[in-house]
Amino acid sequence: MKNTIKQFFNLRIVIAFVAVCLITVVVAYVTTKKNETRLLRKEMQERLAILNRFQSFKLESYAIPAKTLSENPIIVEFCNHIYNVDAMNEYLSEFSVSAEASLVFILNSDGITIASSNYKSPKSLMGVDYSFREYYKKAIKGQPNTFVAQGTRTKLLGYYNAYPIRHGADVIGVAVVKYDLLSLLPPDIGVNEIVFISDTNNVIFDATDNRYMLHTMGKLPEKTMKQLKDSKQYLSEPLPPLPVIKTIVEDNATIITLHWNGSNKHDDVQYLMEDVLSTRGDWHIYMLVTLSKINPTIIFNISAAVSLVSVIFLIVMLLSLMALDIKRRKEYEQSITAANNALERMVNERTLQLQEKIGQLLSMEQTLHEKERKYRQLVELSMEGIWAVDNDGITTFVNHAIADMLGYTMDEMLGVNFLEFMDDEGKIKAIETVKSQAVTGHSDRLETTFLHKSGKIVYAVVAATALIDDNRNPTGSFAVISDITKRRETETQLKQSMSDLERAYNDLKRSQQHLIQSEKMASLGGMVAGVAHEINTPVGIAYTLSSNIVKKSETIVAAFNDKSLNKSQLEDYITEVEQNGQLIFRNLQRTADLIKSFKMVAADQVTQERRTFRIKEYLEEILLTLHPKLKHCQLNIEITCSEDLTVDSYPGAFAQIITNLLLNSLIHAYAPCDKGDISIKVVAKETEITVEYKDDGKGISQENLNRIFDPFFTTRRGTGGTGLGLHIVFNIVTQTLGGRIDCKSTEGEGATFIIEFPTIREKQHD
Repeated sequence: MKNTIKQFFNLRIVIAFVAVCLITVVVAYVTTKKNETRLLRKEMQERLAILNRFQSFKLESYAIPAKTLSENPIIVEFCNHIYNVDAMNEYLSEFSVSAEASLVFILNSDGITIASSNYKSPKSLMGVDYSFREYYKKAIKGQPNTFVAQGTRTKLLGYYNAYPIRHGADVIGVAVVKYDLLSLLPPDIGVNEIVFISDTNNVIFDATDNRYMLHTMGKLPEKTMKQLKDSKQYLSEPLPPLPVIKTIVEDNATIITLHWNGSNKHDDVQYLMEDVLSTRGDWHIYMLVTLSKINPTIIFNISAAVSLVSVIFLIVMLLSLMALDIKRRKEYEQSITAANNALERMVNERTLQLQEKIGQLLSMEQTLHEKERKYRQLVELSMEGIWAVDNDGITTFVNHAIADMLGYTMDEMLGVNFLEFMDDEGKIKAIETVKSQAVTGHSDRLETTFLHKSGKIVYAVVAATALIDDNRNPTGSFAVISDITKRRETETQLKQSMSDLERAYNDLKRSQQHLIQSEKMASLGGMVAGVAHEINTPVGIAYTLSSNIVKKSETIVAAFNDKSLNKSQLEDYITEVEQNGQLIFRNLQRTADLIKSFKMVAADQVTQERRTFRIKEYLEEILLTLHPKLKHCQLNIEITCSEDLTVDSYPGAFAQIITNLLLNSLIHAYAPCDKGDISIKVVAKETEITVEYKDDGKGISQENLNRIFDPFFTTRRGTGGTGLGLHIVFNIVTQTLGGRIDCKSTEGEGATFIIEFPTIREKQHD
């Protein structure tokens, strides 16, 4: 039978059935929804007509008390000559009860409350100015009117009927009767229905669902919102629009979707909306009915249609199956006979297999006993100590390793509490471990101490786990113990070695710093020697020329004294003195420039003070101080920098960088007689200065390029290189100037150093 069904229900038949069902569902849904929506709209329109008549009757009945009150001679006389206010308040209180009103009060011609039915209430209207209310403004002009507003004292929405109180042709006051808005809608509104009323400005002032109260049917113009605020009709309520997120109009039916704040997207509700103009002519009555009201009908019609199609399909299928079943019955009988024979053979074969399995299980049991014997031997002969205790801590098993570790025999340890073999510190750790195992049931690993029989401390690592029976109840603990006494001794020795190594490292760092400082002072000393040598020549020339002038002057004075001085001698003397004086001035000027540059650069390098300086001018000063070393080389040094480029940084540090780079090029990039070009290019980039120092010397190999800033690395050891020059440059750039340095070089093509540091360096702290 199953094979017949499987053959019959092929894929094409299933697809056809599903397609027919889907078409049936769509047609049933569209048709039912359209008809049900039309019927529901008709029902809603009838309900709205009834509500309109109900409201019209209510409003007409509300107008009578206000009119009666305004025409009452007692009220007219009271407004004309205010007297016996308490009696009038009591009269209005009784009138309010008889008229089933929530509030009755009288306003004088200035809009001041002179009598009120709630005169005994803490929220009494007595003496309150209502001249700003629209109902007063119209009534005082002789126009009876109604008004929906929120009470300034009670904060409750109400329907106000205002009538002018006349004395002859003059309006001397206003009679006002207020009704609660809850009475404008009947109490028999359906569960799936929401009814609300909006005023002339489309503000909802009465609704069967409080969520709709004081909302608007759409966003109000700013002018209308201002008028409502000025009139205090709804006090300070924000009057937001209804949260309509979607509106659909189908066959003159309006369907809206509402989403209230705080609700999920799945809580959005679709409503069918109908409205009618109130008999007043300026209000609208709206009714919303959830579309879920028609869902049961839609579901019923869809279910009925699908059920009908399914029944027809099943009838056809059953008839076809019966025909196939008759044809296949004999084939099934033959198959069953063959299956029975096959089953009998399988039972016989399975019996033989089970007999073999029983023999295997017996063999496995014997093997397990043998393995148990071997494992017991392994435990007893293990190099690690093995210790088992019961729930009371009494030793139930130990192997030779733990007994030898503590200096006891196995018999001496059996039956003794394990804490007896531990010192005080070890006992505390052991008790905490046992408590932890009792709570968690997990294994623990800890380092602890035992007492050797001789009294010495044995350090050990214990891996303990709880023993449990078949019912998951704890029966004791099992521990594997490793002796780490020798390891502890080794660790103590290692800590001492590490401490000695750290002291040696700190001594090395101090020595390195001392060498770096010595290198800086050596550089400054070299500069002093060079400048002194450079000053010696112009000073010597000036000394020789001044000596010559002194001798010539003595000769001229002697000739003048013995009156042998002639004109030609005097002219020669003047000419020679003038020429020698100019030479003396130029040589002394050169000496002064050298001393000035040296003082500036040397002072900056020694004091390391921060100040503002011009980079190009300072570079020229540095080159001037290095002239004694550079004049013997055939090098062309070019500076590219803006004249007015200034920085607020450490000039001494900057001078040390340029000096070390130039000396590095002299020592490593060029041979003594080589010609070469060195360029120093300085560019300002926003808040940074970039200095590009470039020479066309020998360059640096790739294997050395990554090590040039390391301390004591040099390729000229023993020939003038200390290995600290570029290391000092790196430290000054990164630490003193707060910048970064990079080097690019190809062997045989020179080297380029790129230095970047901030235009304004933050002050360094000690």
